[in-house]
Amino acid sequence: MRLLWALLCGAAALLWLRPAGTSLWLDETVTYWMASDSLDTLLARGREFSGGNPFYYMFPWASLKLFGVSELALRLPSLLAMGVATLLVAAIARRLFDRETGVLAALVFALHQLIQFEARNARTYAIGVCFAAAATLALLRWLERPNWKRALVYGLLAGCVFATHFLFAGLVLVHGIIAVLWMAMRATPARIGALLLLGLFTAIGVAPSLGLFLSLHDRGDVLIVLGVPHVEDLTRVLAPTATLTAAMCALVLLGLFGKLRRDGNAPTLPRATLVASAALFFLPPIAVFLISRFTPTHIFIPRYFAYHVIGGALLGGWAWRQIESARARTIVACVLVLLACGAYTTRRHHNNEWKGIAIAVNEALAKMPGAPVLANTGLIEAKDTAWLSDPHRAAYLLAPFSFYPLLNGHELRALPWSAHSDMAQTYLDEQARWLDANHDSFVLVSRDSSEPGFWPWFRGRMRPLGWKDHRLEGTFGNLIAVTFERQR
Repeated sequence: MRLLWALLCGAAALLWLRPAGTSLWLDETVTYWMASDSLDTLLARGREFSGGNPFYYMFPWASLKLFGVSELALRLPSLLAMGVATLLVAAIARRLFDRETGVLAALVFALHQLIQFEARNARTYAIGVCFAAAATLALLRWLERPNWKRALVYGLLAGCVFATHFLFAGLVLVHGIIAVLWMAMRATPARIGALLLLGLFTAIGVAPSLGLFLSLHDRGDVLIVLGVPHVEDLTRVLAPTATLTAAMCALVLLGLFGKLRRDGNAPTLPRATLVASAALFFLPPIAVFLISRFTPTHIFIPRYFAYHVIGGALLGGWAWRQIESARARTIVACVLVLLACGAYTTRRHHNNEWKGIAIAVNEALAKMPGAPVLANTGLIEAKDTAWLSDPHRAAYLLAPFSFYPLLNGHELRALPWSAHSDMAQTYLDEQARWLDANHDSFVLVSRDSSEPGFWPWFRGRMRPLGWKDHRLEGTFGNLIAVTFERQR
């Protein structure tokens, strides 16, 4: 088992830590903007802007205060939280099966595409998954011996899950289903009182965040921009390509070595445990898929139900443990690690290269005294053009430049979500007139897109007025920077 732990730690260091010091992407710069000032400011911003609960932002705020401002410091809470979550998954599998199954489940969990990305992502999800794993372990302990103390611990952890990310509340519903089915399938005597007490403590844990959750109702149209998902999207979530490839390679290797027989010493999988693990793995993505497919609420983003990987890890670890030979199990571990590293190893965290584009823009601004910068950062709240003229809200929309600041003496203005709505056209017309009347140069920063965007719009508007444009050279992921100068 030491070799398995060594493989896990080595792969996690490569997949989690290697890109941890590279450029932040858009959502991470929002995390910095939220957590970069005083605690009072953090709480106020969290309530107004986060689309959630300011609870999470206290973790990066503390990390920044302790370790200074850097990409790694901002991501450190996620790295630590996902490390703890991995250990908790091992503890759950060990409690349900045996020690080796715990290590194998931890490997499946840590190398999953979604988990390794969120481990180094300065957002709420790693900490949410950590609380989800802790709550799952607490539920298991309560199912083994229901009492008010264990119910209280579960309720507090369930409240932390909900406070970290409101859409993680689905875990509590899945846990409720698991609790009822577990008691029924294990022929546990009716414990209605114990279930009601568990529900009461859960409600108490969730209550402090409920008001903030309900306040999002009026912003629902602004916060949702996803399309309708397809069955293929659900399939990719349940069976990532690297996972399927690893499974097929393992079957071929085990077939060649003739070690497909079941280990007689391997733990069995009781029906209640199978149902609980399968429910945790399948129910969250399927439920969110159905909601997104058949209602106007399109929220099918895997990170919104990342906790479901815990259930998949339990099933995968148990199936892996059934292989007869310890040597064969180690071969499968090596295959899984090699494939995961080959599929997911990267030098950068995301294709949003805000650090690189800020450097390039600053180099251009050094030759363009007083030139303003107009930026479409991609934050969804920019759909409401009223945010653009409100300095407080515009600062949120321009969060990338709080971590990667531009040179002094250059005004920074936010652009709308899209260049093609009626409200956006009115706003852009105002900006074009202001630029032509007051400046001889400016810089446009925008997301690159196959659709006609801000660059073609400003080119079409400014060229007839005697302006020329030039795209800054460099690789900035899905971002572009364009200079506009009046021709002499």
